[in-house]
Amino acid sequence: YGNGKRPHSCQFHGILDKKFHRLGIGTAVGKLILSFVFEDLKLFRLEGWLDPNNKAMIHLGKNLGFKVEGTLRGRKMVNGKPQNELVLAIIR
Repeated sequence: YGNGKRPHSCQFHGILDKKFHRLGIGTAVGKLILSFVFEDLKLFRLEGWLDPNNKAMIHLGKNLGFKVEGTLRGRKMVNGKPQNELVLAIIR
């Protein structure tokens, strides 16, 4: 997203298989993504939209410096039912 000349923000989405949970992989990958987004791409904002029930991802995001910005009510459909998404973002 940006002013038409140069983007200033981006979103991330990811899935990590459960057999790789709690091994530090999410933290390591998160730090690489932050470095790439802010140092290489020189962007201002990185955001992620998460399942509000995914406590592990919310915890990881907060540990990486993300702040909870709010809830997008009914943002997506899962099995024909509207589901909320939680917005986390970090600004440099």
